[in-house]
Amino acid sequence: MVYEMSKRIERFQALMRRHGIDRALILQNAALYYLSVTYGNACLWIPASDQPLLMVLMCMKGALADAPVGQAVPMESISQLPHYLNRYGDSKTGTLGIEMDILPTRLYLSLQDLFPEKEMVDISPLIRQARMIKS
Repeated sequence: MVYEMSKRIERFQALMRRHGIDRALILQNAALYYLSVTYGNACLWIPASDQPLLMVLMCMKGALADAPVGQAVPMESISQLPHYLNRYGDSKTGTLGIEMDILPTRLYLSLQDLFPEKEMVDISPLIRQARMIKS
């Protein structure tokens, strides 16, 4: 399973690079499960050329042990995203891919407040394209 998750993430990262997207934040359950075998209260940060970071809300601690992706850390709320990503070495500028086709407006506005220097771009088509490839 770990090998398959690595391949899925590598394919998605290749799509990101091809479209000039520096990083992606995966929040939607279907994409989250496809890329990390985790669902629920978690988000997956995928840089275009580095290991992903899975951030799991404290109430889902069991997901930390189960997730076969790069690094996994607990977090208390989505407002902590900038803190974790700064520690992870992410730059403040560039593009941030999000799933605009399903993202609630309130969450989108929160992400804009959390990452004012990043340009938000839609990665929904890339996720669909990556998920079309069956292993």
